[in-house]
Amino acid sequence: VVVPKFRHNYDITIPEDLVEEIGRTMEYSNIENKPLKMDVMPVPISHKRNLERLLKNGFSRLLGFSEVFNYSFASEEDNGFEGQKEDSVAILNAMPEEQKFLRNSIYPSLIRNVQSNLDRFGEVKLFEYGRTYHKTEGKELSIEKFWFGFALSKNRKLKENLALLEDDFLQFRSDFEALFLSLAPFTLSFSSYEGEYLHPGAALKILIDNEEIAELGYIHPGKNESFGLKKRIILGKINFHNLLKAYEAYQVKNTFKAPSVYPGGEIDLSFVMEEERSTADLAELVKKQNIEELKSIHVQDIYRGENPGPGKKSVMYRLNLIRYDKTFTSERIQEISNLVIQEATKQGMELRK
Repeated sequence: VVVPKFRHNYDITIPEDLVEEIGRTMEYSNIENKPLKMDVMPVPISHKRNLERLLKNGFSRLLGFSEVFNYSFASEEDNGFEGQKEDSVAILNAMPEEQKFLRNSIYPSLIRNVQSNLDRFGEVKLFEYGRTYHKTEGKELSIEKFWFGFALSKNRKLKENLALLEDDFLQFRSDFEALFLSLAPFTLSFSSYEGEYLHPGAALKILIDNEEIAELGYIHPGKNESFGLKKRIILGKINFHNLLKAYEAYQVKNTFKAPSVYPGGEIDLSFVMEEERSTADLAELVKKQNIEELKSIHVQDIYRGENPGPGKKSVMYRLNLIRYDKTFTSERIQEISNLVIQEATKQGMELRK
């Protein structure tokens, strides 16, 4: 199309002007009215955003936590909290000593959040969804890792009754497990903790399909002292990347099962075992017996005293049972009890009477 010179510098300068001229020439009334066509595509599902939202709602609504936001800067001392100073990423700009590095642990800032609130509230529950940064050999850019870190402190002093501290830990472990199961029907397993910043006798790792997902436990007494804390703190973090992989895998599984119309059953059994033995050992052993009625098994209580004796503890396990075809009989419950007792005895545990 060649526009006359006396017009191309004035009113016909863009393609839309040509369209207008054609319309006027043809007359607008001769142009058929048609609705605009546009593809309407469904919004893509982001499992990452969904999982983030579910975890934040779970921490705040289910567990009663409050969310905090912290800077990603840290001191050299903070970056040694988990014993990995060598992967610290230094900031080139001139910064104060306490902000010279990008953080490689989410814990120090959370501990300070708890510390600043301990004198104001009897119970402090905080969580943070944040990143850590780690230097890698041969790469110019650092690696970002996403975590859900959390910290909990009840009104318990350092010299508080040990039984109360254990009850707090067991209760939070149970609540934390419920949080995971609210996301998807995961098969959770527990293993012993081997780090240096959590208490070796009151910490554990949580796994899904043998992949480490989270850790939690009381802060190590040495770290407790270095931060000047006057109360016990339960710390933990969720590896968001690993949990996301497990969450996406479970999205394609149809796990619905109609609830049973028959009443369930419970079995409480107490076993005496060595103090250093993990309570998860017997639970994992029972799960391997493939008891079809077994819905879950968890630690109900831990007792220490004269009866178990020095160096020993009494652990009470609760087995939750369910049947979908008929009501439980006392004979079947006794069979399951005998099976559990038999397997525990083989492992050197003694039934407490």
